[in-house]
Amino acid sequence: MQKDHWVASAAVGSNRTASSRNSSALRPDRRDTRHRVKVYIFSVSGQWDDIGTGNVSISFLERLQALTILVRSEENGSMLLESKICPNREYHKEDSMITWTEDEAIEIAISFQEKLGCDEVWDKITEIRAQKSAAVSESGGGLVDRLEEGPQLVELPPCELSKLDEIYEQVTTSFSTTAKQEALVLAIERDNYVPKLVELFHMCEDLENMEGLHILFNIIRTFFFLNKISLLHQMFADAVIDDVIGCLEYDPNKPQARHREFMTKISQHKEVIPFNNPELLAKIHQTYKVQYIQEVILPTPSLFEENMMSSLNSFLMFNKADIINAIQEDKVFLCELFTQIQDTSTSEGQFQELAFLLREIVVYSLSLEVKDRARFYKHLCSFGFMVSIEIMLTYEVGVVVATAVDILVMVSEYHSSILRDYILSETQDEVCSICSTGLREIEGMYVCVCIRVYVYGCVCMCVYECIYVC
Repeated sequence: MQKDHWVASAAVGSNRTASSRNSSALRPDRRDTRHRVKVYIFSVSGQWDDIGTGNVSISFLERLQALTILVRSEENGSMLLESKICPNREYHKEDSMITWTEDEAIEIAISFQEKLGCDEVWDKITEIRAQKSAAVSESGGGLVDRLEEGPQLVELPPCELSKLDEIYEQVTTSFSTTAKQEALVLAIERDNYVPKLVELFHMCEDLENMEGLHILFNIIRTFFFLNKISLLHQMFADAVIDDVIGCLEYDPNKPQARHREFMTKISQHKEVIPFNNPELLAKIHQTYKVQYIQEVILPTPSLFEENMMSSLNSFLMFNKADIINAIQEDKVFLCELFTQIQDTSTSEGQFQELAFLLREIVVYSLSLEVKDRARFYKHLCSFGFMVSIEIMLTYEVGVVVATAVDILVMVSEYHSSILRDYILSETQDEVCSICSTGLREIEGMYVCVCIRVYVYGCVCMCVYECIYVC
């Protein structure tokens, strides 16, 4: 991660209406996170209306005094759905979708991107309904279900150096139940606790208080396992993210790391083509730092820990989607990017940076939903996307050719129709192919890159080889 070549885009998931009540029409393509869902309501017109995309959770809602299915919008954080879990309500599960009917005869469906997430939420709903039914049966219907007592209000210790041990103990003991975790997160957000911990971090560094720094490392690291996007937003705010990274330098089991020094002095953000959107630049810098935390600072998670850190993956995915959406709207940037690639006077060094930038844009675009990604690629084609890839494939620098191959393979894997349409537009043959080969010298080694794209009617296949020869 020596260079952050660029840039990250806005909410994923546009509203659309399914024309059929058939459940398969409600099921989006499965991708990253387990708890990412689309919410549908069956309208009076006899269609399923898509009301938004967000993250589902089951939490105690004090206003309803009940455990509730909540879906918060990934676009602006607003609440898309609040539905109290009732023991006498019929819930149905089909593959990666859960449906039920509200008291007002409103039919609701939540469609998961991953079946694992659907199974997990379904098991929780089933467990809650069973326990509620048992509690009502045992009490003759006169007692409030223990589950509906919800998380008690948590009072965090004063954020002082002398209380660090107590703070860490309270954070770690919260993992005994989901209700305690929810209560802890609410308390952290309510008391604006992360900036207060950052102030303690500065004090510990000034005093060279290694014991305090080690405890702060454990506290901040544990926050990630609370697995709440709302808490991550507080931790990754511009004012504190560098200090959060600083806290993570003091692993008690390792020598002190130099992450901040690396990010400020060694790693360089390079704007190959300048952006005029300060919010986009801030999003790019934030995404780079969060990705650095995930890939470099935090240890490789076990299977159990990986399930507890899905919100970090979601945060990155949403940021990358935001970046791509912002780029899509920046016609000046795209025009300049493809103009320079197609300009024969562009220097070799600049051309190489442009190629890396284009590949990074395509990689980030994988965070978009399938339809949004296809729309984005078509938008790129209007600026000469495929022409630019052809130019890169014939360039006299091996690393540029290899970059073009990466881009072409990603596009052909997910949206081969774009590649097929371009090839067919260049020829009238029903069966055609594009073949690009070249022998390049890179750092004293000869590299033979061979890429073939075959089109048979409506079928497109991309085959490539990269052979290193001394």
